[in-house]
Order: sequence, then structure tokens, then C-alpha cells
Amino acid sequence: MGFAGVLVIIRPDQIDFAALSALIVALTIAVNNLLIRKLPKQQSVVHTLLVTNLVGMPVSLCLVFIEGQPWDWSAFLWQPHRVPLF
Repeated sequence: MGFAGVLVIIRPDQIDFAALSALIVALTIAVNNLLIRKLPKQQSVVHTLLVTNLVGMPVSLCLVFIEGQPWDWSAFLWQPHRVPLF
């Protein structure tokens, strides 16, 4: 329902950057789910996650540089007052 849901939500008169981004994300997740079925059976889950993250990190870094916004380091610092106990 993900890809079809995006197509239903996006109306033709409201195509903008956010709508195209949602469409690209839906297509990417759909292709990812189809390619996961093609993985060899002897490949472990840990190996699959490692390779996925090693490929995803440089792509994310490229998107960070394209965005051009300053870093918000406060999101990376340990903040015990923001961690819920329950």
C-alpha cells in the first residue's frame, strides 16, 4: 500500500519537491524489498546489514553536503535529561 498510497495522496495539481521526494522514497523502498528476495541464502543477516549501512553512509554524506546546512551537534551529544525513563 506504500507506493499506491503515495500516488493517492499526491494530487496532480500539487506536485512539488516534497511530493517528488515521497514518490522517490516509495520507489526506493519498493525496489529494496524486491532486491532483498534475490540475496543468497547463505548470506547472514549481519552481513546484509553491514553492507547496506556501508553503502548508505556515503550516500547520506553526499546528501548532507548537497543540503549545505550547518551541523547541529546537539543531536549527537548524550543528553540524559531528554531520555525518558518509561
